[in-house]
Amino acid sequence: MLIYQRGDTMNTINRILYIIVLALITGILVTPGFSQNKKKDASNEKCFECHGDSSIEAKSDRGKKLLLYVDKELYSEGAHQEFYCIECHNNRDCPEYYERPVEETAKIEQRDCEECHKRYFHEEEEEYKKSVHHTEIGEKFNCTSCHDQHTMTPTLTEQNVVFYDVIERIRSDNDQCLNCHTNEERYSLFKKEDEEMPDIHQSHSFLPNAELHWDSVRCIDCHTPMDRIEYHNILERDKSKFNCIECHTAKSMLSEKLYMEPQVFNDFKFINTGFFDASELKKRYKKAGINITKIIEEQEKEEQEARTPGEEGNILNKYLFDNAYVIGATRNTFIDYVALIVILLSAIGVLVHGGIRFVAARLRPFQAGKVEKEYLYSLHTRIWHWVNAILFLILVVTGFNMHFADIDDSILPFDLSVELHNISAILLIAGYLFYLVTSIINGNIRNYMPNFGEMFTRLYRQSRFYLFDIFMGRPHPYPPEKGDKFNPLQKATYIVVMFILFPVLIISGIVLFFPSIAPEEMFKYPGIYPIALVHYITSILFVIFLIIHVYLSTTGDRVSYLLKGMITGYHISEHKKHGNDR
Repeated sequence: MLIYQRGDTMNTINRILYIIVLALITGILVTPGFSQNKKKDASNEKCFECHGDSSIEAKSDRGKKLLLYVDKELYSEGAHQEFYCIECHNNRDCPEYYERPVEETAKIEQRDCEECHKRYFHEEEEEYKKSVHHTEIGEKFNCTSCHDQHTMTPTLTEQNVVFYDVIERIRSDNDQCLNCHTNEERYSLFKKEDEEMPDIHQSHSFLPNAELHWDSVRCIDCHTPMDRIEYHNILERDKSKFNCIECHTAKSMLSEKLYMEPQVFNDFKFINTGFFDASELKKRYKKAGINITKIIEEQEKEEQEARTPGEEGNILNKYLFDNAYVIGATRNTFIDYVALIVILLSAIGVLVHGGIRFVAARLRPFQAGKVEKEYLYSLHTRIWHWVNAILFLILVVTGFNMHFADIDDSILPFDLSVELHNISAILLIAGYLFYLVTSIINGNIRNYMPNFGEMFTRLYRQSRFYLFDIFMGRPHPYPPEKGDKFNPLQKATYIVVMFILFPVLIISGIVLFFPSIAPEEMFKYPGIYPIALVHYITSILFVIFLIIHVYLSTTGDRVSYLLKGMITGYHISEHKKHGNDR
């Protein structure tokens, strides 16, 4: 009897164990399906029925307007497109969430960004804690104050490649800042009592062409630390950078911030940086036989070479060159050296020529001729000439100061150089147009027209005078006279200077002043860079012209005669004219 009872008890226990095991197996098999059904039930479509309507409105208990509208299309392109709404908006993940009215669910706990991102964004969190946003505003300010969790775009696509448009990045990043700092309603959410929203136009008035800077540089490039990359550490106003030299030099901080990343970057770029969990990615590429470590090393090598001055045709800051033109930072060192050598050779040439003239004059017996005066230079011509000379001097000094802004002990502050350069350029253009129109009206332009008859003979005779006859004290073969003020070499030079170089200088300068009108690409380079290069080379040619022009003003019958003529209007000579063939 006892045995029977024991056996019966054992059978009962076995049946119970069988049922438990069967239930466990069934649960394991059914759970994925249940989860999938639950996920299916968790579709975002039900949420968008209300929250996809732009007219949706609601207020909190304290009367604060709640931002409940979510653009469905932007959400589908955003970084969180694969997430279900209730994954963040309801930790309990209850299906009834959809059915309950807003009033009952408004206070349901939402997931904080840090719950997911803290593991991979701990550095950003530490930066933010030092930021003025945290120290001055406190708990009212959080991730979503800047980053719209519903519409922010992903850094990586499913293909793991994003085409990087620097202008689009600038616009996107600056919009996050300007969304508060130009919006009174939004700014009021974070400001202190009785605090007024600063006028960003006034606070940035020190910038030459502030609007252009906002289109070309991000707020965070100046308002975060210069010595390290901490984009979430927004500095106090007094600690932000106001020094133009930080950007406009060969060591531009933009090459370490805005332009430090290549135009196209892929998921390899962020592996081992903590930016996202790369474990699955590593497994996938390892299985595919891709050596991630080698690829990362090659990318780092390419970046380092691109930042090395002298590489790629001696172009400083190749990343800047690839994406934009920044005065003083994007330079071709080869052209700089060639320009310096040619300018020095020109200066040495006139000094040697002048020295030989001086010695030859001392060795010749002095013979004073009969002084003759002839009124050749009108008042408006002389005014234009001297105003031009002053403006060119200002343009050369300020242009040099901007192009070589990293030289210690600069002649002028960078921002002042920009202002003076722009003002002088405008006056120069106005003066050029005035002179051109008046010269056409009064016939002065005929003085620039060459006499093509025996042109090469005349050029030879004038060249021989400067290279040989002038040392012997012989008279000018073609001295100035009414209707023909310039000798053959002057005419040839002035035609190039006045009607080719001058227009090129003006047009390229206008494009640099209004870069939006520049073509996107020229000769496979960003359009603004070739134009800036043309402007720079043309300026160098003008500098060389000025050196020679000033020296040739001493080659009259006396050293001061030609200079006096441009002051008084009277050409002074002591020699008889040499022939009549002009």
